[in-house]
Amino acid sequence: MKNTPTVLLTGASKGIGRSLAQLLATKGYALSLVARTESLLESLMKELSITGAPINGFVGDVSDEAFVKTVVAETVAEFKQIDFLINNAGSGQFGPVDSYTSESWDQMFDTNVKGTFLFTQQVIPHMRTAGKGHIINIASDVAKRTFDGGAVYCATKYAQHAFSES
Repeated sequence: MKNTPTVLLTGASKGIGRSLAQLLATKGYALSLVARTESLLESLMKELSITGAPINGFVGDVSDEAFVKTVVAETVAEFKQIDFLINNAGSGQFGPVDSYTSESWDQMFDTNVKGTFLFTQQVIPHMRTAGKGHIINIASDVAKRTFDGGAVYCATKYAQHAFSES
């Protein structure tokens, strides 16, 4: 498996993440897929099994440091490397600022910003040891613009973009 490129992909079960997983599996990449909804991840893994691509699945919260450490360690143990980290997990709620709760603020920042930070932090040492690797952080076009009702979501995407640029 050492010659098969390995991708660790968060937010794998829906939208952009699901499409990426489908494409990468057809190209033969080894995949570690992370999602928060077990039924959606299981469905995706079943669908991708026909490709023959090696696939691991992990259900959990990208802002949980212990979970992130486990995902990275198990990915390296199974595939011996992580060539690409794609931080795609995201969460959004929308409405006037006074409609948000501090819990919704925390949940969006934890998923969109902290999750990106934790996975990046845990993958870098493995990529440094391998002397190679790529980290792709998928934010949104609202990482550089705003829209009515998207104050907190836009703030998280601006933060994710700034982290990526730094």
